[in-house]
Amino acid sequence: MITAFIKLSGGQEAVKGFADFGLADWRIIIGIGEVCSAILFLIPRTAVAGTLLLSAYMGGAIVTHMQHGLSILGPSIVLVVVWIAAGLRLPELSRTLIQGKA
Repeated sequence: MITAFIKLSGGQEAVKGFADFGLADWRIIIGIGEVCSAILFLIPRTAVAGTLLLSAYMGGAIVTHMQHGLSILGPSIVLVVVWIAAGLRLPELSRTLIQGKA
């Protein structure tokens, strides 16, 4: 969520990065999406939806990094941590993914 606040507060690195990616007009919307996804992930009742939204968000970050020749290590680590946390916190999600039933 720290990166979301940097995006939302207009941190110079975020502003420059989004401009370099051609996404300057989307910085605030992407930051809001990141905050909303993280909040949903932290609330037990909405954690499954938050997991899926954070996965999609980090997938987009990985692809964007790949398109611009940047390292995908950071967003990949975050994605793995999200899924480890989800697996530990949400046994129903793990059960659904492994067995194919809720």
